[in-house]
Amino acid sequence: MCWTEIKDKINVQIADRDFKVYKVVSDANKQSCKSIIMGFDYTVNTPYYIPTIEYEVLGFKYKVVNIKKAYHSYTGIHFICNSSFYNRAIRSKGMLVGKRRISVPFENEGYIATFIIPKGATYIINAQGEVVSDKIIYTGKCLKL
Repeated sequence: MCWTEIKDKINVQIADRDFKVYKVVSDANKQSCKSIIMGFDYTVNTPYYIPTIEYEVLGFKYKVVNIKKAYHSYTGIHFICNSSFYNRAIRSKGMLVGKRRISVPFENEGYIATFIIPKGATYIINAQGEVVSDKIIYTGKCLKL
């Protein structure tokens, strides 16, 4: 998952308290889960930390920041009521991940997992409700999609 935002809109923050974020993961249970995108394994109540959020600035006129190395998550994940539909003969349901609408097949391997960005972590939230941070902790709470 690539996190992007216009450079002038970025507000780097330091968490003044622990707060919840959410990830779409696979192989989830109360002890661990696996990131769908990068395949990273998370163990419950284990603080994960990277020394710095790595980014690159792209574009000439409108500088866009692209962050790849950080812990990615969402401010919220919500199911959209009455959103069943067929997409290429696959029955799907609609979801909001952050502020972005996605289609998720009814038959899938995904889970919504709750994580904590701990007090003192550096984090950034973009306009789509996607969060990147330098610290994250899996809580052991998950829900099958």
